[in-house]
Amino acid sequence: MKIGLTYLIVIVLGLFFFSCTNSAKKEQLIKCIDSLQTVLSLKQTELCKIDTIQLNKAITRFKNYSEFIHQNISDTLALQEAETINLFYTSGKNLENFNANKISLLTRISLINSQLTKLKLDVQGGNYKPNVTELLVNEEKAQTKNISEIVTIQLQNYISNLQTLKNSLYPTEVILKNKNGGNLPTVINTSSDF
Repeated sequence: MKIGLTYLIVIVLGLFFFSCTNSAKKEQLIKCIDSLQTVLSLKQTELCKIDTIQLNKAITRFKNYSEFIHQNISDTLALQEAETINLFYTSGKNLENFNANKISLLTRISLINSQLTKLKLDVQGGNYKPNVTELLVNEEKAQTKNISEIVTIQLQNYISNLQTLKNSLYPTEVILKNKNGGNLPTVINTSSDF
């Protein structure tokens, strides 16, 4: 009888400790998911803080000037002029790429965030399988780290390229004026309202 009671106590204590450990792991996973969602939210906010009006104006000016350069400057340029045009062109192209990447990054952040939300609901709702859930959380952690690093690099490149475009804008405009009879190229709206 004593041996049976001892086994029963050991089993009950084992289940209690397993339940506590299991519950503690759940809480730890939920906290980890919350942290990952916070990181994603911060990166999303950083991307959304970009002044889209300034970005669009820079891209529009780049497109207009680069079209003029492509169509009208075919003769040899001095080394300084060529370097100026190259800086202008490279930074403008990079800003166009950033603008396209920004949309993709925001979409990816939203997808990872929704996956984390579903995972958190599964853990909270009892659909918790320790090894599988931990693997999924680790995968989402890796994806969050990856997207976070990409956003940081993209934002640094955006700032750098915008500044380079601004710095090369005036010298580029001087070159364009010299090639266009003292005037900057203008965009002619060919659509007419009838």
